[in-house]
Amino acid sequence: MTTMTTEEWVNLIARVEQEGEKPADGTIIIAGVTDEIIEGSAKVITSGGVFKLAQTIPKVDDELTDDSENAISAAAVSSTLRKITGGKMNGGYVGTNEPVYIFQMDPAEDDPAARITYPDYAPNAGFNPANVNGLGDWENTFIGDIAPCTVSGGKVNYWLNKNNIFKKADGTDAVLTGADGDVCTAIPTVYWAVNVVVKKWISTTEAERVFEFAVSHGQFEGSEAHAHRYDSEVKPYLFVGCFEGLTQNNVLRSVYSTTATPTVNQTNDTFQTQAAAGGAGYSLQTYNTWTLLALLDYMIYKNTNMQAVIGLGNVNNSATLVIGSSYRAQAGGHAYGTTANGTTAMRELWIENRYGDVWECVVGILKDANDVIWINTVNTRFPTQNTATPTISATDHVRITDYSKTSGQYTKSIRGTAPAPFLPLEGGATSDTFMCDYYWYSAGLRPCFVGGPWGDGACCGVASVALNLAPSHADSSVGARLQILGTA
Repeated sequence: MTTMTTEEWVNLIARVEQEGEKPADGTIIIAGVTDEIIEGSAKVITSGGVFKLAQTIPKVDDELTDDSENAISAAAVSSTLRKITGGKMNGGYVGTNEPVYIFQMDPAEDDPAARITYPDYAPNAGFNPANVNGLGDWENTFIGDIAPCTVSGGKVNYWLNKNNIFKKADGTDAVLTGADGDVCTAIPTVYWAVNVVVKKWISTTEAERVFEFAVSHGQFEGSEAHAHRYDSEVKPYLFVGCFEGLTQNNVLRSVYSTTATPTVNQTNDTFQTQAAAGGAGYSLQTYNTWTLLALLDYMIYKNTNMQAVIGLGNVNNSATLVIGSSYRAQAGGHAYGTTANGTTAMRELWIENRYGDVWECVVGILKDANDVIWINTVNTRFPTQNTATPTISATDHVRITDYSKTSGQYTKSIRGTAPAPFLPLEGGATSDTFMCDYYWYSAGLRPCFVGGPWGDGACCGVASVALNLAPSHADSSVGARLQILGTA
């Protein structure tokens, strides 16, 4: 056994406390105390040292977080890889198993036939676009599910034959005069989004940018079903009247006739009252629906000049045409029209006179006395327009101030942001360049009219907008169209 003097004991203890030293024979094993963890040390670690160490251990994130120094969990990595894999098939858009179709609109391109392109990373890259004779490759997408039908009580009564609407889909005779419901085009739920993307960098500070529209039957991140929303619910179908509105017993209808012309010479408010008389979900065509239809046109036809693609429409005439004239000329087919004259009805997606024949009153958009445009986001609770100060709910509307306040020009550039991407931002184009459609504006409280009437020629089109007429305006060129938000 080793013997020590008191002084040697004191010196040994001091060395042990400082260095964790112990005698060679191992008889002295008193450990010192440390406040930090040291590799190979025999000292006792304090609770404070353990706490200090725990503070340095990285936390774990369950999702990718920008600038985080935390560790990433395996679950988060797996989730992200799934998103990347799914997004690759949809041009980078994620959140749905449905294809996300993409088209780009180049704001600098003046040729309407070259203005729209399908990027090579889109599911529709290489698609043959639609034309007046068929839907091209779009027939095999959700676009091919758009179809004519009769609607009663907000539901499909029966489907019509796409190539002959005078027949039901089962081949038996259809009744289009109203007894079996309103004659409509049924559009399944459509979600869409628009973003500005860089197409090519010209320099370190300058780039070519395009508007990129993404469209799907399924909801993907950043998208909204603007036209299909009814209050807090997204409806499975949007029904748009195949015919311009005809008022029967103070109810606005979409019916076929061999003698009647569309109802005209009423105010926007009067038309809306008659449309809403049909029941819940019944209204005039909304601005959101008008936007969706224009968006679908640009996507499937790959062109911004619909008068050149489909036909001029009834735009160089002195009066409206009898309802259903395009179907008497050709009993079916999604589109009909001619560029040979400006006195023939056109149709697109089975909707007759999308432009031309009459100005169509729309609801869900209103420009107030201060020139602020309000877009209704719920497609209901529309304010009365023909009043000194309309009551506009900020909860039900979004506010827009960036739009053109110059009247009487063909639209050159558009806003390019939801929910109103096609509102004009700048004029200065012509009838066959850029957007190809005309825009009217006047300061003050104004409702909205779209499409253009029987006498406005090349000014008419799917993106023609008039914000220059008073809420009390009514004349022989002003009509309307019914829409219904409902179910199959």
